Amino acid sequence: KMCKPGIPEWAVYGDEKHRKNLINSIYLVEADLEEHNVHINRKYQQMIENEQRADLFYCDDASILIVASNTPSRMAKGAVQQLRAQGIKAGLFRPVTLWPFPIDHLLPLLPHTEKILVVEASNGQLEDELRLALSHAEVVEVPEIHHIRHFGGVLPQLEEIVEKVKQLDVEKIPQA
Repeated sequence: KMCKPGIPEWAVYGDEKHRKNLINSIYLVEADLEEHNVHINRKYQQMIENEQRADLFYCDDASILIVASNTPSRMAKGAVQQLRAQGIKAGLFRPVTLWPFPIDHLLPLLPHTEKILVVEASNGQLEDELRLALSHAEVVEVPEIHHIRHFGGVLPQLEEIVEKVKQLDVEKIPQA
Protein backbone atom coordinates (compact mmCIF):
# COMPACT_ATOMS: atom_id res chain seq x y z
CA LYS A 1 0.00 0.00 0.00
CA MET A 2 1.40 3.38 -0.94
CA CYS A 3 1.60 6.26 1.49
CA LYS A 4 0.50 9.72 0.47
CA PRO A 5 3.40 12.11 0.20
CA GLY A 6 3.57 14.99 2.64
CA ILE A 7 2.89 15.39 6.32
CA PRO A 8 -0.23 13.70 7.82
CA GLU A 9 -2.90 15.96 9.34
CA TRP A 10 -2.33 14.49 12.81
CA ALA A 11 1.47 14.90 12.83
CA VAL A 12 3.35 17.36 15.00
CA TYR A 13 5.41 19.53 12.70
CA GLY A 14 6.88 23.01 12.94
CA ASP A 15 4.41 24.81 10.69
CA GLU A 16 1.25 26.76 11.53
CA LYS A 17 -1.07 24.07 10.10
CA HIS A 18 0.22 21.38 12.48
CA ARG A 19 0.78 23.58 15.56
CA LYS A 20 -2.59 22.58 17.05
CA ASN A 21 -1.32 18.99 17.34
CA LEU A 22 1.38 19.93 19.83
CA ILE A 23 0.14 19.71 23.41
CA ASN A 24 2.55 21.00 26.02
CA SER A 25 2.92 22.88 29.25
CA ILE A 26 6.02 24.76 28.24
CA TYR A 27 5.43 28.47 28.26
CA LEU A 28 8.40 30.74 27.71
CA VAL A 29 6.68 33.86 29.01
CA GLU A 30 6.67 33.69 32.82
CA ALA A 31 3.18 35.16 33.17
CA ASP A 32 1.80 32.56 30.74
CA LEU A 33 3.51 29.75 32.64
CA GLU A 34 2.15 31.03 35.94
CA GLU A 35 -1.37 31.26 34.50
CA HIS A 36 -1.06 27.70 33.20
CA ASN A 37 0.18 26.43 36.58
CA VAL A 38 -2.71 28.15 38.38
CA HIS A 39 -5.09 26.40 35.97
CA ILE A 40 -3.41 23.03 36.62
CA ASN A 41 -3.53 23.58 40.39
CA ARG A 42 -7.27 24.30 40.17
CA LYS A 43 -7.73 21.01 38.33
CA TYR A 44 -5.72 19.19 41.03
CA GLN A 45 -7.87 20.77 43.73
CA GLN A 46 -11.03 19.64 41.93
CA MET A 47 -9.63 16.11 41.80
CA ILE A 48 -8.86 16.20 45.52
CA GLU A 49 -12.41 17.36 46.25
CA ASN A 50 -14.26 15.05 43.84
CA GLU A 51 -12.19 11.99 43.00
CA GLN A 52 -11.30 10.33 46.31
CA ARG A 53 -12.38 6.68 46.23
CA ALA A 54 -12.18 3.95 48.87
CA ASP A 55 -13.87 0.69 49.79
CA LEU A 56 -14.62 0.17 53.46
CA PHE A 57 -15.14 -3.32 54.86
CA TYR A 58 -16.19 -3.64 58.53
CA CYS A 59 -14.72 -0.22 59.30
CA ASP A 60 -17.61 1.27 61.31
CA ASP A 61 -16.40 -0.06 64.68
CA ALA A 62 -12.88 -1.29 63.84
CA SER A 63 -10.20 -0.90 66.49
CA ILE A 64 -7.59 -1.86 63.95
CA LEU A 65 -7.76 -0.72 60.36
CA ILE A 66 -5.89 -2.71 57.79
CA VAL A 67 -4.97 -0.41 54.91
CA ALA A 68 -4.23 -2.30 51.69
CA SER A 69 -4.79 -1.81 47.99
CA ASN A 70 -4.69 -3.91 44.85
CA THR A 71 -3.74 -7.60 45.26
CA PRO A 72 -2.73 -7.42 48.95
CA SER A 73 -6.21 -6.13 49.75
CA ARG A 74 -7.60 -9.54 48.80
CA MET A 75 -5.54 -11.23 51.49
CA ALA A 76 -6.34 -8.42 53.91
CA LYS A 77 -10.09 -8.87 53.35
CA GLY A 78 -9.81 -12.57 54.15
CA ALA A 79 -7.77 -11.70 57.25
CA VAL A 80 -10.47 -9.26 58.41
CA GLN A 81 -13.10 -12.00 58.04
CA GLN A 82 -10.97 -14.43 60.09
CA LEU A 83 -10.19 -11.81 62.73
CA ARG A 84 -13.86 -10.86 63.07
CA ALA A 85 -14.73 -14.55 63.50
CA GLN A 86 -12.17 -14.62 66.33
CA GLY A 87 -13.72 -11.58 67.99
CA ILE A 88 -11.18 -8.96 66.94
CA LYS A 89 -12.57 -5.62 65.73
CA ALA A 90 -10.70 -5.44 62.42
CA GLY A 91 -11.67 -3.52 59.30
CA LEU A 92 -10.26 -3.07 55.81
CA PHE A 93 -9.72 0.39 54.36
CA ARG A 94 -8.95 -0.10 50.67
CA PRO A 95 -7.93 3.04 48.79
CA VAL A 96 -9.19 2.82 45.23
CA THR A 97 -7.43 6.04 44.34
CA LEU A 98 -3.92 6.42 45.70
CA TRP A 99 -3.89 10.00 44.45
CA PRO A 100 -5.79 11.73 45.60
CA PHE A 101 -5.51 9.60 48.72
CA PRO A 102 -9.07 9.10 50.06
CA ILE A 103 -8.42 10.89 53.35
CA ASP A 104 -12.01 12.17 53.52
CA HIS A 105 -13.17 8.55 53.85
CA LEU A 106 -10.52 7.74 56.46
CA LEU A 107 -10.93 10.71 58.83
CA PRO A 108 -14.36 9.68 60.21
CA LEU A 109 -12.91 6.27 61.16
CA LEU A 110 -9.99 7.57 63.21
CA PRO A 111 -11.79 8.38 66.50
CA HIS A 112 -12.38 4.67 67.21
CA THR A 113 -9.22 3.34 65.54
CA GLU A 114 -6.44 2.31 67.94
CA LYS A 115 -3.97 1.06 65.36
CA ILE A 116 -3.42 0.94 61.62
CA LEU A 117 -1.69 -1.90 59.80
CA VAL A 118 -0.53 -1.09 56.27
CA VAL A 119 -0.22 -4.24 54.15
CA GLU A 120 1.57 -3.78 50.86
CA ALA A 121 3.52 -5.51 48.13
CA SER A 122 5.97 -2.62 47.91
CA ASN A 123 8.60 -0.93 49.99
CA GLY A 124 6.44 1.52 51.92
CA GLN A 125 4.90 3.67 49.20
CA LEU A 126 1.32 3.15 50.43
CA GLU A 127 2.34 3.91 54.00
CA ASP A 128 4.09 7.07 52.78
CA GLU A 129 0.90 8.20 51.01
CA LEU A 130 -1.13 7.47 54.15
CA ARG A 131 1.24 9.43 56.41
CA LEU A 132 1.39 12.32 53.95
CA ALA A 133 -2.42 12.49 53.73
CA LEU A 134 -2.73 12.43 57.54
CA SER A 135 -0.15 15.20 57.79
CA HIS A 136 -1.85 17.37 55.16
CA ALA A 137 -5.17 16.87 56.95
CA GLU A 138 -3.42 18.08 60.12
CA VAL A 139 -4.44 15.02 62.12
CA VAL A 140 -2.88 15.51 65.55
CA GLU A 141 -3.69 12.19 67.18
CA VAL A 142 -2.61 9.60 64.63
CA PRO A 143 -3.18 5.97 65.62
CA GLU A 144 -0.08 3.78 65.83
CA ILE A 145 0.92 2.74 62.32
CA HIS A 146 2.48 -0.67 61.70
CA HIS A 147 3.21 -2.46 58.46
CA ILE A 148 3.76 -5.69 56.56
CA ARG A 149 5.82 -5.19 53.42
CA HIS A 150 6.90 -7.59 50.73
CA PHE A 151 8.27 -6.81 47.31
CA GLY A 152 9.94 -8.46 44.35
CA GLY A 153 6.77 -10.41 43.58
CA VAL A 154 6.28 -11.81 47.11
CA LEU A 155 2.78 -11.14 48.43
CA PRO A 156 1.67 -10.75 52.05
CA GLN A 157 -0.14 -13.87 53.22
CA LEU A 158 -3.50 -14.01 55.00
CA GLU A 159 -2.07 -15.95 57.97
CA GLU A 160 0.78 -13.45 58.30
CA ILE A 161 -1.72 -10.57 58.51
CA VAL A 162 -3.84 -12.38 61.11
CA GLU A 163 -0.77 -13.11 63.27
CA LYS A 164 0.50 -9.54 63.05
CA VAL A 165 -2.88 -8.14 64.14
CA LYS A 166 -3.00 -10.55 67.09
CA GLN A 167 0.46 -9.33 68.16
CA LEU A 168 -0.77 -5.74 68.15
CA ASP A 169 -3.26 -6.43 70.98
CA VAL A 170 -6.35 -4.48 69.94
CA GLU A 171 -9.86 -4.28 71.33
CA LYS A 172 -12.04 -7.33 70.88
CA ILE A 173 -15.75 -7.55 70.19
CA PRO A 174 -17.59 -7.84 73.53
CA GLN A 175 -18.96 -11.33 74.10
CA ALA A 176 -22.70 -11.50 74.83
